Amino acid sequence: ECVGPDKLRVRPPSRRDGPSGGSKTLFFSLQLLKKVLPNAAIKGVRSARRSVINKDDKKSPTRYEILVEGYGLQEVMAVPGIRSSKTTSNHVIEVEKVLGIEAARRT
Repeated sequence: ECVGPDKLRVRPPSRRDGPSGGSKTLFFSLQLLKKVLPNAAIKGVRSARRSVINKDDKKSPTRYEILVEGYGLQEVMAVPGIRSSKTTSNHVIEVEKVLGIEAARRT
């Protein structure tokens, strides 16, 4: 179910088989979702192996960051909604290829 332009809600199938086997069906459905969802590419960047949403409570208002593990700085910067001026990378060679030598020196 699409909740908004940037949110997706995933629910297990509804329990239709009554109280006898419903909890087992729900358990296995949740286990299947837990196994399958990490491999789903929601938006674009397949070269990203893992991503984590980081919540920063220290600043007001609360800020959220997406930490991405993998390659593809240029693809990440091209995703709609990402502020490319705030995007950083610790892969110096990739920064040099995408943004140039001066940006790589500042990394």
